[in-house]
Amino acid sequence: DKCTWQLGLIGCGSIAQPVISALNNGHIADWQVCAILARRPRRLGEIEVVNEIDAFIATDPDLIIDAAGPNALLSYGNIALSHCDVWSIGAAALADEDLEARLRDVAFAHGHQLRILPGAMGGLDITAIMALDRDATFDLSIFRPARHGETIGQSYVGTAREACLTHPDETNIAGALALAVGDWSRVCVTLHVEATDSQRRIVLQANAKTGSYDAVYIPTLSGGEHPVSQSILAALSAAHVPITVG
Repeated sequence: DKCTWQLGLIGCGSIAQPVISALNNGHIADWQVCAILARRPRRLGEIEVVNEIDAFIATDPDLIIDAAGPNALLSYGNIALSHCDVWSIGAAALADEDLEARLRDVAFAHGHQLRILPGAMGGLDITAIMALDRDATFDLSIFRPARHGETIGQSYVGTAREACLTHPDETNIAGALALAVGDWSRVCVTLHVEATDSQRRIVLQANAKTGSYDAVYIPTLSGGEHPVSQSILAALSAAHVPITVG
């Protein structure tokens, strides 16, 4: 049934699981998971979980979503993008200029597109507009609770590219913002480590001649709902609608 689009999913962790559940329960029309690429092969109900990229591609997905992050895009981006369009939550991987160039070449060669999903980063449309002002500034602060034995305070200040290269698991949102702005060096990132009982939060401050944009996002990771999972589901919901916004 070509009214049902086949989705190949890379990753089977806390971000991928809510997506799998929503699709299995029919919450998103027109999509079904045809295969999952993960470290451990097994079956999840009717879905085959494989650990080899060739077996994954052999299921012939119409779309591949990287729900595993930067390392997955680095490892599998080329072959996935040669088969079909790819959506990824791993924006930080593109801080590697060689990888970005390779993926661009593959996309052009095969007529496919790599889409970086916003994940927990809102406001990418307005920042892209503000970036037309070459004097605009973009400051992103990421606050998270300390891990065991960590020192509380600023742990990093620098450009988005440097942040993604040195702290890839914490800065996918910085990568998405930098790609929206169109220049990795124009986004300043500060990472803050706070008390263990503090809440993770993301603060964006953007200023341009047309105005200023301030946003604070406090993600809630309880109850089985992950903000990045919801970003994926929102994108799938809008994939085939006849009227879109943005």
